[in-house]
Amino acid sequence: MNKWPEDIEDRRRQIHRQRSEIQALQRAGISTVSAEELLARMLAKVNDLAAERDRIVGEQRLKYPGTLIGRTLANRYRDDLADAGLGSGNHCLEFKAQTNIRLEPRSIEVRRSLDGSSPDLSGATRGAG
Repeated sequence: MNKWPEDIEDRRRQIHRQRSEIQALQRAGISTVSAEELLARMLAKVNDLAAERDRIVGEQRLKYPGTLIGRTLANRYRDDLADAGLGSGNHCLEFKAQTNIRLEPRSIEVRRSLDGSSPDLSGATRGAG
């Protein structure tokens, strides 16, 4: 069994903890430039691994009245998800429909490409902004 999901989530939790430690050092007036650069490189590597995992596992499929209108990855970071303890917080998706499609808010269906399951999105919507 592939350990990528756990490894990636572990690394993201580690980066989140280290980001908090860096912020504490900054509040104390201690220079954190090299630590921030290292953290940025670590995050870039983890994001690369996540992108590769997502490419292998599959994309999110968006359907509108039974018609596939697009695909997108649910790998965008949201601090409110991370703060709530929902994994690394990298579970958000953004989708921009073609301009000639008129979408009604409650009529879009999201499915995982891997297995066709529909994730529970109740209370998960946060407006763009």
